[in-house]
Amino acid sequence: MLPLRSKTDPRWIELATSRFDEVIVDHAHCEKKAAASAMALVTAYPDHDLLVKRLARLAHEELRHFRQVYDRISARGLKLSKDEGDPYVQSLIRLVRTTPAERRMDRLLVSALVEARSCERLELLSEALEDPELRSFYATLARAEAGHHTLFVDLAATYAPQERSGAPPRSAGRGGGGDRGRATARAADPLTSTPIGTHRAAAHPVVARSRGD
Repeated sequence: MLPLRSKTDPRWIELATSRFDEVIVDHAHCEKKAAASAMALVTAYPDHDLLVKRLARLAHEELRHFRQVYDRISARGLKLSKDEGDPYVQSLIRLVRTTPAERRMDRLLVSALVEARSCERLELLSEALEDPELRSFYATLARAEAGHHTLFVDLAATYAPQERSGAPPRSAGRGGGGDRGRATARAADPLTSTPIGTHRAAAHPVVARSRGD
């Protein structure tokens, strides 16, 4: 069970399926940004061996998912549009603390939260889309999101400041592999300006934030 304190508004899936072309294009951007985010953490903490190994593998996987989504965009006769940014994730990042150890932990936890919301949204798509191939594809990605959520939580626990965690580090060995993917998607409508997953997209009451998630 994912640790989300709120559920996505049912209206979201109605809009997402009716405007799926917008959703899948944004999904591609989210996969791309997920890979970049993983590598940004590798760049920030190059001396953290376990983090480097796991997130380098994650970045590779996210780029593979980007290509899978992009292939489906092309098959629909669509083009990849300009990335309009991700206000949802940006709002979470603004909550990250500034001291080095806490910043590291918070960045990992923000990633975990985005993955958890992505998983929920991808599951909704896998249940609601009419195309059998897309339903199967999004079900696979939803399972992957859940694994990446666990990966980030475990890394945060591994590198948590000891004086605050009160427990020794534990292994981050779970949840790093498998054919999982990320997908946050957003359309122009205010209701759909929320993440499909992550990476998972805008400040909207449907989206659980620091208090709601």
